[in-house]
Amino acid sequence: MKYLLTVLICCLTINLASAQEVYNSSGKPGNRKHKEEAKVKGFDPSKLVFGGGINLALGTITNVGISPTVGYHFTKKFVAGVGIGYSYLEIKDYYDLYTSSTGDQYFPLKSSVIYPNVWATYNLNNNPYNTFFVQGQFEYDIMQATQYNYDATYTTIQSSNFNVNVPCLLLGVGVRKPLSERVSVTFSIVYDVLQQEYSPYKSDNVFTGLIPRFSILAGF
Repeated sequence: MKYLLTVLICCLTINLASAQEVYNSSGKPGNRKHKEEAKVKGFDPSKLVFGGGINLALGTITNVGISPTVGYHFTKKFVAGVGIGYSYLEIKDYYDLYTSSTGDQYFPLKSSVIYPNVWATYNLNNNPYNTFFVQGQFEYDIMQATQYNYDATYTTIQSSNFNVNVPCLLLGVGVRKPLSERVSVTFSIVYDVLQQEYSPYKSDNVFTGLIPRFSILAGF
């Protein structure tokens, strides 16, 4: 299970009255019109951001997943949100089992994960071209995998579904770079501090447990 790969980033929109300067998804200040609308209406559409990730790998290791995102800038430095993602993983010849009648037999690892999550980021500087941030994300992984075992006589190999739910708390740092006034990309490194059994991010040490992530965000 520790080889499972997941992708996810999302967010939450909340009605917030604010007279602060409006920032869009790239981190650049918005125009005056958006600023005035935010003061009058409270909710500012220019603070909404959308994004997510797609993972696609085919071959010996097949990994397909999607994690749509949506978010809101509560202040020019703080963003928070919620979301959900899905990932499917298959590794060929993962299990090598032997019986006296059939010899060595190889079976694939097949697993799927659904992961609702909540997250937040806080900018550490005001540079709109290279914004460094800290982030936290809590996700609840709902996992199902196919496993293979011997029967009681060790002469027959049987398959069964393995189901487990596990919480994960990902903390890390990253940098956001704007591609345009409304689109930006983020690069981050996160680590699951809970390290629960069956966590898809479980690792024997901190360094191998570091998870690189890449995402694209777009605002109105």
